[in-house]
This record gives sequence, structure tokens and C-alpha cells, in this order.
Amino acid sequence: MSDSERDIRTPVFVGILKSCVNGATKQKILKEPAPLTHEQLRRITAELVDRELLRYVDVNRVYITTDKGHQFLNQNRNLKDAD
Repeated sequence: MSDSERDIRTPVFVGILKSCVNGATKQKILKEPAPLTHEQLRRITAELVDRELLRYVDVNRVYITTDKGHQFLNQNRNLKDAD
């Protein structure tokens, strides 16, 4: 991933991770951090899970920010997103 791609995606990642701190369904994520299509959400959440920043809890059907995700948020705490 190039630096420009990373710069564009980081605020979206931060927004999703913040939305999922206490657990969030796909529907909540679609509404809150940024307007995303279902396909964009699928790709981004898959990437966040692969990077171990996000975890999917199948029983509750929610995504939860992991400890590693919290570290990522702390490193990027100065970024603004839709709260």
C-alpha cells in the first residue's frame, strides 16, 4: 500500500475502530464513521480483521476493536472522524 493510499484509508479505519470499541453491527458501521457501500465495508472489515485490529464475534454478530486496534487508535488519536 502506498503512502497516499494509507493516508486516505487511515481516517476510515479510525472511524470504524472507534465505532466498534463497544461492539457494532455492520448496519451501525455503515451509518456512523463514513458512508460506505456494503462491498467497501466487507473489504475494509476483512482487512481490519486480517490485521488483527478488529474481531468479529459470530454469536452476537458484532465487530469489536481489539487491543491492537486500540493501539492503532492511540497512534492516530489526532485524526478526526464522524463520532
